[in-house]
Amino acid sequence: MNLVKRHFAFLTLGLLLGVAFSQTAMSQPYPNKPIKLIAPFLAGGPADNIAREVAKYLRDTLGQPVLVENKTGAGGIVAATFVAKAPPDGYTLMIGSTGVLSVNQSLYKSIPYDSVNDFTPISLLVAMPSYLVVNESFPANSVKELIELTKKNPGKYSYGTVGNGSSHHTNFELFKSMANVSIVPIAYKGDAALMPDLVGGHIEMAMGLGPSILPMVRSGKLKALAVTTATRSSQMPNVPTIAESGLPGFDAFTWFALCGPPGMPQPIVAQLEAAMMKAFADPAFRARFIEIGVEPIGSSAEKFSQFQKSEIQKWAVVVKKANMQAE
Repeated sequence: MNLVKRHFAFLTLGLLLGVAFSQTAMSQPYPNKPIKLIAPFLAGGPADNIAREVAKYLRDTLGQPVLVENKTGAGGIVAATFVAKAPPDGYTLMIGSTGVLSVNQSLYKSIPYDSVNDFTPISLLVAMPSYLVVNESFPANSVKELIELTKKNPGKYSYGTVGNGSSHHTNFELFKSMANVSIVPIAYKGDAALMPDLVGGHIEMAMGLGPSILPMVRSGKLKALAVTTATRSSQMPNVPTIAESGLPGFDAFTWFALCGPPGMPQPIVAQLEAAMMKAFADPAFRARFIEIGVEPIGSSAEKFSQFQKSEIQKWAVVVKKANMQAE
């Protein structure tokens, strides 16, 4: 065999081996290595607990480690940008939230990702209700009484938030808009600062998430007038909804969803979607979420996609009317 023929034979053999290797790699079932689950929240809080429950279930179901990586900063923008630019191979996923995947789109003048086009929806996981609460000495004992009182005294009363565009803020601004009342927002750095002022009467009311609010309600330090979701919460079934208390159609909650980078292969999306829907059909799995104060959902990718788009539109109206803006 002359030199040219020998070179051609080696080249052909190399190409064949390359193709064989590529086909073998492509034929390996997903997943065949650890998965990163990005969480845009601080470790140890309720949102982080949600991410870790999902990671544990996926690990047990898929047979590969699922590692939660907390990437905080800029209202979730740091984490979302990282995921939006990750390879769409199913090995980088994110637990997104109301703020990250809907409110941020209108709250910020500019963000480095598009909430819809830069992510692949997989499943809407859970809803975390908020509660409209007042301090023990506040004279209103129902939503109707609160609305009547604040209409007679516009701008006299205040509510607490934990930052511009937080659920405390957006949910209450939706309430103000629908009730046509004037209540002044007071910003705090977190629930740890807000709660003492609320209990002590320095502010009169708030719409806080269950994990931080319910212990205060159960101890009698706060009065829960209503829950913000369209249906009553399993955590406090005796507390009426805002919708049934005089504002029909009111429905606001913090949600968490599983998504990935744009362009994920449909078979991988379908596999992850099926895993989540199976998980949320398991009473034991659902019970673990109820224990930490959230309502389990577990939707299809299509339903989550439709829901997310409706949420972006809904909160854009609230953000604009309240003149909210973050830099």
